[in-house]
Amino acid sequence: MRYLVLLLCALFLALGCGDNRRRGTVSGKITLDGQPLPNARVNFQPMEGRNPGIGSYGQTDVKGEYSLTLIDEKAQGAMVGLHRVIIKAAPAKGSQTDDKVPAGKDVVPPEYNTNSILQFEVKPGHNEANFDLKKKK
Repeated sequence: MRYLVLLLCALFLALGCGDNRRRGTVSGKITLDGQPLPNARVNFQPMEGRNPGIGSYGQTDVKGEYSLTLIDEKAQGAMVGLHRVIIKAAPAKGSQTDDKVPAGKDVVPPEYNTNSILQFEVKPGHNEANFDLKKKK
């Protein structure tokens, strides 16, 4: 009986560790016309397969730097594979603490958010995903 319990524990540990191979950590920097983009929401959504997996998100700091967290698991990183990248940065109107106040117009052009053309392939291990966005002039 003792050996069966040890075998089951080893099996659960192996299964739990196997999931890390399907995930990579992701961090990087977002700039808009060469300047750091603070307070931007960065979303990575897996694109491959019928059920591509859990998306990831991050928030840029004042330097435009971010790191991703899996949405459902609250673990660092993103699923391995090709992702659609969506970046939004709408300045808040009114009170920063009142979520009923509508946000201002997104400063990020639509080709990087609602109609995003951005893609990034996450690989096992650490990934650096920097994006230099350009406004149309």
